[in-house]
Amino acid sequence: MSIKYVPPPAGSHLLFLSLFFLLLLIRVFYVSEPPLKPRIFHGGRITRLNPNDEEAIAAAKFAVEASNHTEGKDDRGRLEFKTILRINMRRVKGVSYYITLQASDECFYQAKVLHGFNSTFKLEMFRPAQCYKE
Repeated sequence: MSIKYVPPPAGSHLLFLSLFFLLLLIRVFYVSEPPLKPRIFHGGRITRLNPNDEEAIAAAKFAVEASNHTEGKDDRGRLEFKTILRINMRRVKGVSYYITLQASDECFYQAKVLHGFNSTFKLEMFRPAQCYKE
């Protein structure tokens, strides 16, 4: 009996990679750490922050405003920041904030904001929350 090699269908490796990165991104937004830690250097580890932290609130407000600006919303359809539900951070070339927030339309959103060493924010992602859990 001989075993015949059957190659995978074309493009299946791309599907695997996209699923892998989706799971990795979801993991970043939902890190479960028992205590909320103060802002100290953790060497690239993802840690949970206090949602009432001033920098966290500033990053979340920037995310909502930058989203309004990039999507070209008029005054009637503009989102306004309401509250942070969960925020995680990772120190890489500054600080990356992974924020789950609620906006004025009562919907939940996820944002990734980079806070650089030059004290500027950069919105890297803003989308409706994929699987929000409190």
